[in-house]
Amino acid sequence: QSPAPDFRKVAERVGPAVILVSVFDEPGKLLTTKTGFFVAEDGKFVTNWHAIVGAAHAVAKSADGKIRNVTGVLTSSVELDLAVLRAETKTGVPFLQLSKASELQTGAFGAVIGSPLARRPQPLLTATISARRSDPRGDQLETSNPISNDAEGAPVVDENGEVLGIVTPKHEQGATGTVVRSASSLDSLLAQIKPNTKAHWAAAKTEARSLSGSPSYAG
Repeated sequence: QSPAPDFRKVAERVGPAVILVSVFDEPGKLLTTKTGFFVAEDGKFVTNWHAIVGAAHAVAKSADGKIRNVTGVLTSSVELDLAVLRAETKTGVPFLQLSKASELQTGAFGAVIGSPLARRPQPLLTATISARRSDPRGDQLETSNPISNDAEGAPVVDENGEVLGIVTPKHEQGATGTVVRSASSLDSLLAQIKPNTKAHWAAAKTEARSLSGSPSYAG
């Protein structure tokens, strides 16, 4: 197998689009801070669904020092543990392109890129894709080496800086490594957003109520 590419320069290019998302409940209590990344210039970004359960407000913090108000959820999938939200922007934001590679070969390299605000060496991890699986919910990739929980919501990119997938906390049955939801799953989710789709927090609040008395993803 060929040696892994040097992803440090890729991380420098990708880093400005990777954000920290701080999520608050109705009274203003901080619920969690997770990683996410912009996928469109107008402020659309992706993170894990479980990170926003119970949310009434959130802010997105980027490496340029800006703190942007998050207006709410545009679309989400509990099954995929993915959510697309919108952050307010007047001038646009740096964003990542999703990989269009239809057949990602096992053994391909990818890098997990965290937010520069986390002050950790980047990339967080260079991993090889050990398996690709499909189920009714979409494609998922599996990495040969485990990815730490603090990377949930981070993009996995190729050597061109395009998104191969997003780190999720779910270890699927039969998987031997960390599961990464693929770019095709993200693309399908983004396709659900129409020009007149309004961002809102109602879905996150409703899900929190339905989970009361059972283990919550928020935290």
